[in-house]
Amino acid sequence: MYRLPICLLLLYVAALANAQPCTLPGQTPATAFSLCGNTSFFQPALAVCRNGGLFVPGCTNQNTSYGDNNPVYYTFTCKSGGTFGFTVSPADPIQDYNWMLYDITGRNPNDIFADKNLVITGNWSGSTGSTGAAATGINYIQCRSLPVFGEKPTFTAMPVLQTGHVYLLMIGNVDYAGNFSLAVQGGTADISDDNSTPFRSAIATCANNSITLVFNKKIKCSSIAADGSDFTLQPAAASITAATGVSCTTGSETDSIVLRLSAAVPPGQYNIRINKGTDGTTLLDRCNNSIAANTNIPITISPFAVITDVLPNGCNATSLTVNFSKPVRCSSVDVDGSDFNITGPAAVQIQNVQLNCSNGFTNSIVLQLQQPISTAGNYTLTCKQGTNGNILIDACNTETAAGTNKTFRIKPEVDASFTYTINNGCIADTVQFSHAGGNEINYWLWLFDNGSSTSSTATQLFTTSGQTLARLIVDNGQCRDTAAERFVLPDKLSNDFEVVDTACAGEEIFLVNRSSNATAWNWDFGNNTFSSLEKPLPIRYAPATNNRPYTITLTVTKDNCTLTESKQIYIDPYCALYLPTAFSPNGDGLNDSFGPLQGAGVQDMKFTVFNRFGVLLFQSTATTSSWNGRYNNILQPAGNYVWQLMYKDPVSGKQTIKKGNVWLIR
Repeated sequence: MYRLPICLLLLYVAALANAQPCTLPGQTPATAFSLCGNTSFFQPALAVCRNGGLFVPGCTNQNTSYGDNNPVYYTFTCKSGGTFGFTVSPADPIQDYNWMLYDITGRNPNDIFADKNLVITGNWSGSTGSTGAAATGINYIQCRSLPVFGEKPTFTAMPVLQTGHVYLLMIGNVDYAGNFSLAVQGGTADISDDNSTPFRSAIATCANNSITLVFNKKIKCSSIAADGSDFTLQPAAASITAATGVSCTTGSETDSIVLRLSAAVPPGQYNIRINKGTDGTTLLDRCNNSIAANTNIPITISPFAVITDVLPNGCNATSLTVNFSKPVRCSSVDVDGSDFNITGPAAVQIQNVQLNCSNGFTNSIVLQLQQPISTAGNYTLTCKQGTNGNILIDACNTETAAGTNKTFRIKPEVDASFTYTINNGCIADTVQFSHAGGNEINYWLWLFDNGSSTSSTATQLFTTSGQTLARLIVDNGQCRDTAAERFVLPDKLSNDFEVVDTACAGEEIFLVNRSSNATAWNWDFGNNTFSSLEKPLPIRYAPATNNRPYTITLTVTKDNCTLTESKQIYIDPYCALYLPTAFSPNGDGLNDSFGPLQGAGVQDMKFTVFNRFGVLLFQSTATTSSWNGRYNNILQPAGNYVWQLMYKDPVSGKQTIKKGNVWLIR
């Protein structure tokens, strides 16, 4: 009986073994497509490929059994925090898609393959059809499943996005990439603009007649005026004659623009002003937001390569990415790291240098460390003469001055452990959650079964009972931690009962108690009768004065909690469920027939009449049935006859039988 799942698993493993590396734009984290605002579009099919294994919290402790099979990546930045909802709809309805969402703020997108703390949420259900994040989704990551073992939820609860954070969404499928529709909808977060400062750094060529601007956001290539009119150099040591987006020949976006100058400019401090170019626009980011005209970008043109950024690779950094103001000759960099010295609160030793060179030059290097930097504080990276006898040499053959340095910060580890206090209520429990903060934590994300919060403390109401899960994610920009606590909430007191809304005078009325977890019950039937039974006896009513309804009230109690529920019942004085004791079928229009007056709500009625010898003279199931005193159309003699009435109460379901005698008078 398990042959089908085993076959499917073997096919899946075979597919992983034969997967090709991903190379197309949009199929690696670093080349992710842009996602902007509430949008809906169709994603065409892409190449069948795989980059690597993924860690899926709650599903695996290693990143080998899950992976980005046939992925499409999307990246976006949160302009205004809130919930994020989306739907992936397969073009082929028998396909199932998997997805993962990561917070990659300040990180290399490829870190998703190594750092499990970047995970926000996801869904790996094997059930076919649409998937995504919705208000009604589950509050955990659904692990991989096979439909033969039952359908699993395909929608996860909408995650809460943080203002200014950068996110990466991976959507994959075991058979092929793409071929689905993606609709961003239902959430409250605004991802239409990242609100970031556009400029990151500037790199001048050795002749100082060309400057490369590096941006914090992707710029649309089509918005760059080729004649350089989008930019002005201040002070006007030279004019800008051309602008070219790096890699714009192979893609529609770039984060680097090369500005050609009419003449070399001396080292010093400058501003580059953003203008509306001859194409009629300023620069547009990936979400079609304009960089405001007259925005000034401060730049420094240095006489040699200086360090512009030192970026730790995460918590307890094991490597540092070092960016330079000018291209550096790769041959001038000692691979043993002896060109650099790191000082700070703890000793740091460089193991080696990783280079990514193009035509013998690089704008950044990666320093691999012998041990992680686990002590928080400010550190200084200083350039010095290496074992090769020189310091760094830029593209102009100018050596970086000894002592050139840059300060960077290592942030402390964070702990997401939290405390909570349960305040039990009658119909809802109030749980107060608290995190101590500290260690430069600036991001909190509480996840509950019924909501979320982004403050350091949270107060949540729970109307459910039983085991409940609370989860907290904290982050300080470098370090992230996740903690979870399970706690048990007591059964809640509830109150309800069932009764017909209309009945006949004198009719037996049954009440069904639907309250739960009560220890005491008090019934007020509205007619000066009461009961303290959990299941009260049937009640009867006389017609109310002025035909007003009676009010039935049930008050239930448990400990110090009391709940009250009231319902009204109308007693119809004209439908009392009884039968007269005599009738005279003489055709005078008065009491010419004999039968019950049906009470409201009575069901499955059967009315029968017998003579004194037990002969069945009349029977009917009609609610308006009555006997006209005849049998086989022959008027029966005066005398005493026996009747029987059977019916079912609609609330209790109880079958009732009534019997009696009636006089036929002639």
